[in-house]
Amino acid sequence: MTSLILVRHAETQRVAGVNAHDWQLTEAARERCLILAQRLSAFDVGAVVSSPEAKAIQTARPIAERCGVEIEMLAGLREHDRRNVPYVGDDADFKATIRRVFEQPSQLIYGNETADQAHQRFAEAVRQALAAHPERDLVLVTHATVLTLYISRLATLDPFDFWARLGMPAYIVIDRTDWNIREMVVTL
Repeated sequence: MTSLILVRHAETQRVAGVNAHDWQLTEAARERCLILAQRLSAFDVGAVVSSPEAKAIQTARPIAERCGVEIEMLAGLREHDRRNVPYVGDDADFKATIRRVFEQPSQLIYGNETADQAHQRFAEAVRQALAAHPERDLVLVTHATVLTLYISRLATLDPFDFWARLGMPAYIVIDRTDWNIREMVVTL
């Protein structure tokens, strides 16, 4: 069995006035990435492909090092595009907005793309990565919203509930032969 392993980046340091796109991992998160890398080294990883955002790259780096591969970048793995939106400090407001994004996927609710557009972009990036790496297990390091859009549609899960449970870091293992989810580690 060859696997597709989707990874949500580790915890970030929130900085008011700095767009989430540019946030960095916390020191504690960097330590958790080492544990994540150890777990994922049990797979036959042939490639680690990351979103170009710093928090994803910082999560991918120890995985790639542990598995003896280079990190590749793929722009389509980036988060739902909301770089035009300032930092929302209130978690309740942010969660309510994300719920609406999932509930109205064809409507532009937040940011520069709809949930459907983000899903389409992300799914195409997954297809590209899979085509480029057909032989061995593939690790894709990405973000909560796009990962949720992909997984919730693949496994018919409630997107907001899944998104709300998804920790940092987290990973989902999908069997590439039958597209069934083999393992979900929603918090590490």
